[in-house]
Amino acid sequence: MNVGRELAIGVDIGGTNLKLGAVWPNGELLAHESVPLQKNPYGQADIRALSLHVDRFVQRLPNGCRIAGIGVSCPGILDTSNRKILHAVNLKWENVALDSFVKPPRDVPVYLEYDALAGALGEKHYGAAKGLPNFLYVCIGTGIGASLFVNGEPYRAGIVSSLNLGHMSIAFDGLPCTCGNKGCLEKYVSAPAMRMKLNGEAQSPGGGPDSDLLQSAAQAAASGDPQAAELFRDAGQKLAAGLVNCMQLFGVTAVVIGGGVSQAGSLLLDPVRDELAARYRYAVSPVELVLAKFPTLAGVMGAAATVFAEEKLNDE
Repeated sequence: MNVGRELAIGVDIGGTNLKLGAVWPNGELLAHESVPLQKNPYGQADIRALSLHVDRFVQRLPNGCRIAGIGVSCPGILDTSNRKILHAVNLKWENVALDSFVKPPRDVPVYLEYDALAGALGEKHYGAAKGLPNFLYVCIGTGIGASLFVNGEPYRAGIVSSLNLGHMSIAFDGLPCTCGNKGCLEKYVSAPAMRMKLNGEAQSPGGGPDSDLLQSAAQAAASGDPQAAELFRDAGQKLAAGLVNCMQLFGVTAVVIGGGVSQAGSLLLDPVRDELAARYRYAVSPVELVLAKFPTLAGVMGAAATVFAEEKLNDE
């Protein structure tokens, strides 16, 4: 253990799971865990249960650990300066104060960050985006989030510092989405969408992705099952359509793919590369498409990196 040094607690609130990690400034994980996100009968994320998980995780750390701060990664529309979640669809939260469920030890600061940006920060500081000044980070899980870095800094538009790639329409008269749009990318590429296609359903009945089912599908595809292979090929082609739109808008040619679905590896990335080659023929520089180093923990790592940046701590 790094005696005498301070670590950060990274908390990543996802659509289906809560992930926590204790991270040293060099990116080494002291401890981490993932638990299902508890929701009430109305589908709203249970604030009290979430608070208990965070408290217990902190209390279980070895004696002598010094906590520099707690960083929280959360989806939705956030007021990061005032630590408030203004609107989070998958959590069914409106105007939820971070202080209502993250109650740190005395004098320990708490920071709030967009989930997609936190994921990008995790990969930039410790993972696949290290050394990349310009890149697009895409996280595919319950939904699809994205964050863009330009000249080493995150792209920001007003209070928003992430790109809502999941709700970019790739089909004019496509599947209706709860956001009011049609043909949203995450209706075709996210974990719930792929699960539904596997089960032959037209629309999502709600709820989170069945990761075991997708893992089984990936194993079947790798063994030559044509239906399973088509599932990932179709998802990859549609993801490429969304990526091309981003590339045309921002000129970025380095893309880091993370999130649970990215664990399919080449089953997903090979069709993405093939489709990008067909749709984006005149790129100024070759497209660099890489898998995230932390497919499911980038949000935790980035939330911790936010603490170190705010507290002016590093690994020197």
